Amino acid sequence: MRTVIISDILTMRKPLAQLALIGVFIALFTGSVAIAGFFPLLFMTSLFTVDEQNGWERFRLTLPVTRSQVVRGRYLTVLVSCAVSVLAAVALAVPLSWLAETGLPVATVLPTEGPGIGELLFTTSVASAAAALAILLLASLSMPVYLRYGATKASRLAPAVVILAFCLAMATLEQVGVLAQWGPHVDAWLEGLAASGQGAPLAVLAAVAVLAVYAVSSQVSCAIYERRQF
Repeated sequence: MRTVIISDILTMRKPLAQLALIGVFIALFTGSVAIAGFFPLLFMTSLFTVDEQNGWERFRLTLPVTRSQVVRGRYLTVLVSCAVSVLAAVALAVPLSWLAETGLPVATVLPTEGPGIGELLFTTSVASAAAALAILLLASLSMPVYLRYGATKASRLAPAVVILAFCLAMATLEQVGVLAQWGPHVDAWLEGLAASGQGAPLAVLAAVAVLAVYAVSSQVSCAIYERRQF
């Protein structure tokens, strides 16, 4: 498993510098939190693309690793990229805030006047973790498509799968009356959770649920990749 992860990292050795530079520019104009959203997604799609363009998929199967190990290693690599992106977003929050205080047109998470560094780091951490979890959900839907059809076809099919899943979920919620009943009260409910200090358990529960979906997706991808013909 570790060999597969190292292989993925080595595959992205050259594109990684370009992605990091893109991430810095994104952070400058949209805030450091955006790194946690954009970087893992760009990393995942670039990894599959580089794999296909250089023929590493077929070569990797000649190594003493199983297809399931390849898939699980890929999922762990994307998970690691999410964790690294959250750390990068938090690390850049304070420098970007300082740059914004000098008058430069730099985006920050919070206004430059008033909040201290502690509040800035806490807000950035929560927002970045939420963005990373959203990317993991997106990856849970799109990675089985990438592993089944390859990067070229998946670049056209994966967005359609994600949009279809979103539409079906929203239609189901609307059909059972969840949106009409709870939609107007969501903001007040979230503010109440934050004020009462009960938001942390809910956040942990949400993170566990996302990771569970991600784990199920990896199992589905393993079954799909075992049957794929090259």
